[in-house]
Amino acid sequence: MTGVLSGIIVPLLTPLTPAGGIDGTALRKLIRHTIDGGVDVIFAGGSVGLGALLPDSQWRSMLEISRDEIGRKVPAIAGVMETSTPRAIERIKYLESIGFGFFVLTPTYYLTLHSAGEFLAHFGKCREASQMEMIVYNIPSCTGSCIPADTILEMARRGWTRMCKESSGDIAYFNDLCARAGDAGLTVYQGMRPDFASIGRQGAGGAVPVIANVLPAIAKQAWVNRSKANAAAFQREFDQAWDLLVRPYDYFSASLYALAKIGIGEGIMIKPFAALSKERKAEIDRYLSDIGFA
Repeated sequence: MTGVLSGIIVPLLTPLTPAGGIDGTALRKLIRHTIDGGVDVIFAGGSVGLGALLPDSQWRSMLEISRDEIGRKVPAIAGVMETSTPRAIERIKYLESIGFGFFVLTPTYYLTLHSAGEFLAHFGKCREASQMEMIVYNIPSCTGSCIPADTILEMARRGWTRMCKESSGDIAYFNDLCARAGDAGLTVYQGMRPDFASIGRQGAGGAVPVIANVLPAIAKQAWVNRSKANAAAFQREFDQAWDLLVRPYDYFSASLYALAKIGIGEGIMIKPFAALSKERKAEIDRYLSDIGFA
C-alpha cells in the first residue's frame, strides 16, 4: 500500500489542438512545468482535465501520455467520472493496465444517487474491481448529488479509501468532514478555493487548485507557508490569481488561455464551450505581465 498523498495536487488541464485532438506536446510541457513549479501530485483526467468530456480514444491517449511523462517524478492519480458502475469499472481497469496506482472516483451522474445504499454500492463495487487505491471525489455541482459525510467516513472505516477530494464548496460540510476524518483514518483535500491557513488548522492533507497549472509555485508557497507568520501575504497572492483565472461557471478556460500566453498549448476549449472574451484576455495579459511573464 502506498502512502497517503499530501500537499498541492494539480488537477491537470488537457491542452487540445485546433482540430480538437489531444495536444501531446503541450501536455508533456505542462506536466514538466507543474513538476518544476513544485507540485506534489498530478491528477490527470479530472473535471478540468476533461475526463468526463473527451471521446474514449482521446481519454485513453491523454492518460497514456500523462502516465508516461509523469513517470516516477511525483505520484500520479487519475479521474473516473461515469454514468454507471459498469462503465466506471471499465475505466478503472484501463487505468490499472497502464500503471496508475490511484483512481479518483465520483458518484454516477445523469441519473443521480440519493441513498447511502446507492453510494456504498457504487463505490464498493468499484473498489473491489482493482488493486489501485480509491480516492473518493465529492463534487455535487457536476454529479447532482452530495455524498453524505457519514457515508464517506463509513467507506474509510471499511478500509475502502483513505483519501477524499472534497469539492462541494460548502465550508461547513468540509470542516465537519475534516473534524471527524482522523478517527476514520481519512485524509481530506480541499477541491475548491482554499484558505490555506484554515484548511491547515482543519487538518486537511492539501489542496487541488486549478491555478496550479499556470502558477504552481504560487500554490505551493501558499501551502508551505500556511501556518507561518507571513501566511496572509502568500494567501493574497494566491487569491489574486484565483480571482482572475477561475469563475464559478468556468474553471478552466482562463487557465488554458494563460498557459498559451506562457508558451504551453493554444488555449483551445472543448466544444461547445466558448472561448474567453477580449476583455478577459486583456485582463489576463496585464496580470501575466505584472508578475513577470512576457
